[in-house]
Amino acid sequence: MTFPLRPVLLLSLLAAAANATFFMPMCPLVPGKYPFDFDKFQGDWVLAASNDNPVQAAVKCRAVTFPAFASQEDDKKVGEVLTARVTGTNVADDTPVAFETVIQPVVSDKIGSLYIVSRREGSSEYNAVFKASIIATDYTTFSVTLSCKADFDGEAKKFTRTLFAEVWNRKGVTLSKDTMDSLVTLLSSYGVDPSKIKTVEQCA
Repeated sequence: MTFPLRPVLLLSLLAAAANATFFMPMCPLVPGKYPFDFDKFQGDWVLAASNDNPVQAAVKCRAVTFPAFASQEDDKKVGEVLTARVTGTNVADDTPVAFETVIQPVVSDKIGSLYIVSRREGSSEYNAVFKASIIATDYTTFSVTLSCKADFDGEAKKFTRTLFAEVWNRKGVTLSKDTMDSLVTLLSSYGVDPSKIKTVEQCA
């Protein structure tokens, strides 16, 4: 007796799924804000709150100047790479530090999902590539970002991750407690422990 290929294949897939073990993704599946306007987002942002992460442990008072996406001819190009400048203060010795951060939209300039990579100014070495999502922003007061990089611990033979859960405010803007609480709650909906997100020092 012969069976049509399609039903047999479907039954095989269902059987495999029934016996499979599913794992949560190492990095959260985070859609970026849509629709998103890069040019409205340009300008100065100051870090307001963050989870514990390697950058926050080493650099305080972080701020970023985000570039405009449009060229001088106002022609947005697919695959265009942008450069932002991140500044801060070394926690170890209170000296100023700056980073060149290269940004490229993952899919489109209309979606707030980005690939980002950074290097310290004066260095030729870039860090690993992160995928970052701008989850929410009103463009004038706040933005919420979630960035993640999958890692591998060779000694323990296990996959890990580096996660950046951050709330930013426009330079000169102070977010109310109610606003901050709402934005932290938004981050928690992506599996981030809200108790790990703390307000941070902002420098003049």
